[in-house]
Amino acid sequence: MAKKAGGEMKDASIGFYCFSFASFSIEVRVDVQSSVDLTKRFDHHGPDFVFAVAEIWLHQEGLTHLIIPATHPGNFLENLRDLEKLVIGPPSVVGIEGLIPCGGWCSWMAAYWDRVENECNTADDEKLYDLLIPLSFVESRVGHIAVYMYGGKKIFEVATRLGEHEGLHTVSVWSQFNSDALGNEIAHLEKVIAADIRGAIKRQP
Repeated sequence: MAKKAGGEMKDASIGFYCFSFASFSIEVRVDVQSSVDLTKRFDHHGPDFVFAVAEIWLHQEGLTHLIIPATHPGNFLENLRDLEKLVIGPPSVVGIEGLIPCGGWCSWMAAYWDRVENECNTADDEKLYDLLIPLSFVESRVGHIAVYMYGGKKIFEVATRLGEHEGLHTVSVWSQFNSDALGNEIAHLEKVIAADIRGAIKRQP
């Protein structure tokens, strides 16, 4: 169930929320004040409009990794709506089982960008990239998330990017998911974040 993260002491200016998979969880950290400021700035959209500024973090085996920073953010609530649509109907690539291993999308993309940077990518790389990139949900300089079908299974995959942090190992995880259950979690998370930001606006003078 998507929920507010609890437990240890946390920065009161940040709202913490999470949803979990079998071996990892995704944490959303909402910058409350920035969200309030931008919601007020765009008040011409109407009283129901909320703008959320957020980061996405991966929790796995006791460690936390930044996946999507909040630098130059769009409205995170729009990201959640897009993610909900993706998990309800994950995109697919015909014959993907012969192209990458299950849970190997992020690794392939990281290696592809490595070859591009080293100017050794091939025409076949470009063809495969065009096939696989529609499976991407969101990416940044430090990480990426993909949602897709693989052999009849629905896959949610998260990874840090290769080469971004010298001395740190790349982390890549994936899990099967149920569309109804995860879609409901994401829809609930969207409502909770929006309600919390509206509450913060009301509490301000």
